[in-house]
Amino acid sequence: MVRTHANTSEWTDGFLTHIIRKIIDNVR
Repeated sequence: MVRTHANTSEWTDGFLTHIIRKIIDNVR
């Protein structure tokens, strides 16, 4: 499942961004 550190970093960034957006929506 783990390919490269770059891919993992991109996936993590996308996941964190998704959570942050959810939190912002909840705050509103």
